[in-house]
Amino acid sequence: MSLAERDQCVHSLMKSLDECRQGKGSVTLVSGSIASGKTALLHEFAEHATTSNARFLSATCSAAESDLPLGVIDQIILNARTAYGYEPGGDDGNDREPAGARALHRLCLDIADRDAERPLIIGIDDIEYIDTASRQCVLYLARRLTASPVMVVLAGSSDPQSVGWQFQAELLRQPHASAIRLASLTPAGTADVLADHLAPAETQRLAAACHQISGGNPLLVHALAEDNQSPADPSAPIEVGDAFSRALLNCLYRCDPPTLSVAQALAVLDGLPTGLPALVNMEPEQVEAILRSLQSAGLVNRGHFRHAVAQTAVLQSLDPQERRRLHLRAAVILHDIGSPATEVAGHLVAAKRVTDAWGVGVLREAAEQRLSDGDVGAALDALDLAYQASSGEHERATVKSLMAVAEWRINPSSARRHLPELSAAVQRGDLAGRPAIDLIDRLLWHGRPEDAVDLLDRLSERDRAGELDAESQAALRAIALSIAFLYPDTAEQVRPEATDGDHTDEAIPASPLSLRLQSATVRAAILADGPDSATVSHAEQILQVARLDDTTLAPITAALLALFYADRADKAAAWSAPLLAEADLRHAPTWQAIFGTLHGLVAHRQGDLAAAEQHGNTALTRISPRCWGVAIGAPLALLILAKTEMGKHDDAAELLHHPVPDAMFRTPYGLHYLHARGRHMLATKHFAAALNDFQACGELMQRWGFDLPSVVPWRSEAAQVRLAQGRGDEARRLVEEQLSMLGPGHTRARGISLRAMASITEPRQRPQLLRQAAEVLQACGDRLELARTLAALSHVKEEVGESSRARALERWAQNLAATCYAETPSTEPPGPGDGTEQHATVDGGASSLSNAERRVAELAAKGYTNREISCKLYVTVSTVEQHLTRVYRKLNVNSRADLPLGLDFDDLDFDDHTKAIA
Repeated sequence: MSLAERDQCVHSLMKSLDECRQGKGSVTLVSGSIASGKTALLHEFAEHATTSNARFLSATCSAAESDLPLGVIDQIILNARTAYGYEPGGDDGNDREPAGARALHRLCLDIADRDAERPLIIGIDDIEYIDTASRQCVLYLARRLTASPVMVVLAGSSDPQSVGWQFQAELLRQPHASAIRLASLTPAGTADVLADHLAPAETQRLAAACHQISGGNPLLVHALAEDNQSPADPSAPIEVGDAFSRALLNCLYRCDPPTLSVAQALAVLDGLPTGLPALVNMEPEQVEAILRSLQSAGLVNRGHFRHAVAQTAVLQSLDPQERRRLHLRAAVILHDIGSPATEVAGHLVAAKRVTDAWGVGVLREAAEQRLSDGDVGAALDALDLAYQASSGEHERATVKSLMAVAEWRINPSSARRHLPELSAAVQRGDLAGRPAIDLIDRLLWHGRPEDAVDLLDRLSERDRAGELDAESQAALRAIALSIAFLYPDTAEQVRPEATDGDHTDEAIPASPLSLRLQSATVRAAILADGPDSATVSHAEQILQVARLDDTTLAPITAALLALFYADRADKAAAWSAPLLAEADLRHAPTWQAIFGTLHGLVAHRQGDLAAAEQHGNTALTRISPRCWGVAIGAPLALLILAKTEMGKHDDAAELLHHPVPDAMFRTPYGLHYLHARGRHMLATKHFAAALNDFQACGELMQRWGFDLPSVVPWRSEAAQVRLAQGRGDEARRLVEEQLSMLGPGHTRARGISLRAMASITEPRQRPQLLRQAAEVLQACGDRLELARTLAALSHVKEEVGESSRARALERWAQNLAATCYAETPSTEPPGPGDGTEQHATVDGGASSLSNAERRVAELAAKGYTNREISCKLYVTVSTVEQHLTRVYRKLNVNSRADLPLGLDFDDLDFDDHTKAIA
């Protein structure tokens, strides 16, 4: 081992050796912290001494022999016999210890007398473990070396309590005694050690980190050099590996038991020495002294291990049962002194036991804090143990509810397994308030609105019985509005009566449940009455005060949707971007997927197709498609729209084969999916299928009571189809109807409607309509719709002979489309088709279906559920299922999402439902 920064120490010992040659005996005490290089220095000096014609006798003390009388003296005499053939004479004394001392003295004198030119050196290592009898012998010898060519070098711990105050004092009070204190390596010394093992560039790169991790402890520096001799990546951080772990444990297990116990307890407490004395059952002063010793050795720094590998190594060296005992004891101590719940819970989880009544409450509190911090794994660990230790149904249900919330954040599909147990708890009355609302949210997400309504009814019964507080009552109204929004067909069953607290001009409350009521009310107001400045402002106020967590996720998404449906993509983008960034920072995959989809939808409305596609793709990878529940329609709609408008029609068609749950078509997610599918069908000239989807959107929106162009402008979309089919009058009626519905807040929808109107009006009116559309679309920031409008205006200018202006507009349109990553917009205005409508090829074709099967297929394609189809057609659900099974087989498709492909229902008379099914 290299003796970096020890030259002065060797020089001092050699100087004493020179004096010894002159007949001046001496005693030198070499001290230092654990693994500071005392033994290496002793060996280095022995080598120098023997090569310079000195004799060297050595002995090493051991903790295992500290109770063996004269064990060290016996080692020295044995070494003298082996090395120099020395045979000690008899002793007339009756007391063994004084006899041993005299024997040691006589040995030294006899050896010196045999060859006075060769001084004798006696080196004893690890003297903190020297037995009492040998200690007395050393002191006896030390007092008699003044005029003898004998030099005694003792090496041991720098801790006076380890070596013994009295022993050190007696040694060092001798006039011929001296002390050498080995300090930790400096950064330069650390670099010198590394240079013996590593290339110069590696030494320079790793020296500072090595010194920081090792604290200048030579043994640890050598271990780090070993760990980094063959770096996999020359630019990688310093490797702290097995050699370091072994060296650290070697240091600690050479310490006395109290020091080892403190180090182990420090590892258990994770560098929090507050409860250390109680954990090791020592006085604080003793613990402080040991911590100073460990810091001096470079093993810890201010009560913390210098590297996580060090702490892990110490923990893993403990017997598992002992480790769990220490963790449980630590949990009790920290709880008693009022430590944070997260610290206490961490020890309970490590101990895998809860023995006190307060344990479950602490674990729950810690789990909620961990969730707030974004550490879902630690939260679930705490909740798993809390559930095992829970004593009653109410407590178990509450813990299980938190588990479902935590799991849903990272894997909604996994959280689904908790629904039956939690539903039963609500029915029993063991869950209410936020946990019950969370459960209903999960049921809605997974397409179980009937179960959600049942639970809402149960909670309403408790409300009528006076069992719920004001917060829970607000939660009931909020969740009722959520059910009515997500499953509009249930609105009449769940719609609550308005209360004074539901007005959107009220001050924003701080409570998450009250906040949820406010956001649900704002969203409902926009959908019912259209957007206005007051509701838009209120939605923004909600977003300003709501900090993202599990309790505010619903009101935040509701407020964002309110801005989206209010046609305020600019404001929605300003809020969705930072929310997505925060979800990324919190490592919450479900949040990332939700806010990514919302931000992508907003990006699409602003004409940023590349961002829309990226966010859509990311949303489907953050959580798997099966985790999305009925909400799968949102990312699919986003991707289908983006890819269609980018000209990636094959990719869009592939997305349409993705399986979706039937319940999706009962939700606004299904509405957006139908709209996106219709846009794809229109772009690929499947006009009948496109019209079918747009009309399905219209039927649903009218039935659900929010027929707003800002949600889905289905009339202008259907008008494009009718125009392509040569039905201009019908196209005009649809566009005029849409324009009549627009209020001042429908900016984007107004621009789209004006452009659609221009396509069906007489040529002289088109320029004005297109200019108005362009102004509106430019103001709202939709670059893609603006590009389409400019392309149409370019064609109009070309028709009236303004070629220069037409080319300028065309270039503008093309540049805008390029920035959107969209297909170049056609300057040809939409008009009647040429009779070449495309039909997807399906096995058997629509002609193979009976009238009954075709009618069921048409309604299923529009998004109706089997139960709704059975009601509309006056047949049983079983009959509907049988018809659909035959339809899928004949058309060779997998789901109702594929039904419009190649089907043309225009020639069917749908008025006589009974006849169609017969």
